[in-house]
Amino acid sequence: MLNIQIIDFALPSARELYAKFYSLPADIRVQDFSGYELFDTDKIDDSIYSDLLMSGLLIKPLAGYLKSVYGLILEKKQSHPINQLKDFPHLSEILERHGSPVTCTLAGRQYANPVIMGILNVTPDSFSDGGKYNEVEAAVRHAGDMISEGADIIDVGGESTRPGSESVSEDEELRRVIPVITAIKKHYPASVISIDTNKSRVAAESVMAGASMVNDISGGTFDSNMLSTVAELNAAYCIMHTPAHPKTMQANIQYTNVVAEIYQFLARQAEHALKAGIRNVIIDPGIGFGKTVENNYEILSRIGEFHTLGFPILIGVSRKSFLGKSLDLQINERDIASSMVDMFTAAKGVQIIRTHNTKNAGQLKKICQLLQTQYV
Repeated sequence: MLNIQIIDFALPSARELYAKFYSLPADIRVQDFSGYELFDTDKIDDSIYSDLLMSGLLIKPLAGYLKSVYGLILEKKQSHPINQLKDFPHLSEILERHGSPVTCTLAGRQYANPVIMGILNVTPDSFSDGGKYNEVEAAVRHAGDMISEGADIIDVGGESTRPGSESVSEDEELRRVIPVITAIKKHYPASVISIDTNKSRVAAESVMAGASMVNDISGGTFDSNMLSTVAELNAAYCIMHTPAHPKTMQANIQYTNVVAEIYQFLARQAEHALKAGIRNVIIDPGIGFGKTVENNYEILSRIGEFHTLGFPILIGVSRKSFLGKSLDLQINERDIASSMVDMFTAAKGVQIIRTHNTKNAGQLKKICQLLQTQYV
């Protein structure tokens, strides 16, 4: 028996997609599996695989995950749903990438999954650790601790992006982050540093000071110069989804289909980034940024669908309020729940885990390696 996979590009479920675009033979039944709609039938067997492949009806596994699952285009009612994505002319090529699951390459080094990103907030008002690492010496000491615990990347942020937070000026953000980045590179020359900013000037000066990655919560939508700046810097770039600035992002949250809308945003912004000349793109659906508790769990449960975009995925759930609300936990009680979600996403193939607790994450990474997880 050959499993048949239909990816949901823009509709609430693959059942609706199938009903809209295809005539569904009676001998095909539907199964749910890890957020996907899988169709299987006894009428299709391996003996006709080569003929299907030659005819162009059979699509090889997308992005190299779910290796035994294939997509079959049956009798069409209308145009194929990929044609709906006419605003993304290169997306079809991305969706048809084959081979091994995507791995991360940062600062010229390739990393085994999952990659651990340690959070270093040098702010007075971040929701979890605001004020703890404002001084350069304390920040460098904490960075060293995270590196020793298994952090592959240190994500330095000089502006809180918690719900309701106010933006700070470029000059203030630079005053906070540049001395810390410079000092970390001095004490730990081999360290990989990410700058968590949505301002192109902060990104540029941080990369010149030693950062090699820009982690932008706006995905290039807050600063029109960000994409061209990152391209000129030749830095890695993480595109995150948020529907609004942190001050207002939790007000009036409305989605028709949260996964599809985030998917389309990431596809569009990744396309803009590639066109701008950025060669190393990472995507992040933005857990907790303009999402309800239910939205966050739906995104996480269907996280594997974002692999079809063909880029490494970054997930940050560490100590966030949706865990506190659903489990009745205070901020300092959320590390175990955070690690449980991190393990779930690692098992779904997420490549980068962003966390406050690098000790737990380092253990998670070691367990994944010992289990020889296939990240599917």
